Amino acid sequence: MSIEGSISVTFDFNDTASAEGVESLKKVRLASNEAVTAGKVAVLSGTVGTAVQNIDLTSLDYRDAAGSLVTFAEIDRIAIQAASHVHLQLVDVGTQLLADDNKVSISCVHNTDDTLRIFTTAGTSSYVVAFHGS
Repeated sequence: MSIEGSISVTFDFNDTASAEGVESLKKVRLASNEAVTAGKVAVLSGTVGTAVQNIDLTSLDYRDAAGSLVTFAEIDRIAIQAASHVHLQLVDVGTQLLADDNKVSISCVHNTDDTLRIFTTAGTSSYVVAFHGS
């Protein structure tokens, strides 16, 4: 089995203004693109409410392309997408991601704890979490 993929994030804006024949342009850009050829990946989805759900990384039921269960010793990158206001906490590193409006939030982490916490602040929401690690 082999892994091949990329993690790409771009935050790119042009701020323009025109006044008396003068045009101004300011660019704001942060970008990162990482080719990934090693490690493990997994994805999980569900629905969560205000009660905290614990995600046990030692018992994910995600299977890789070879059919083997995927387990992690460490999570290096994590991404979450959610319909409305879902919080994901990585307890041992103190990182918290917020996903809302079906936008993807991503973070570089070095989480070695076996449990992640996920919850909303009101109502319920669907979510998808993707992991990359070893």
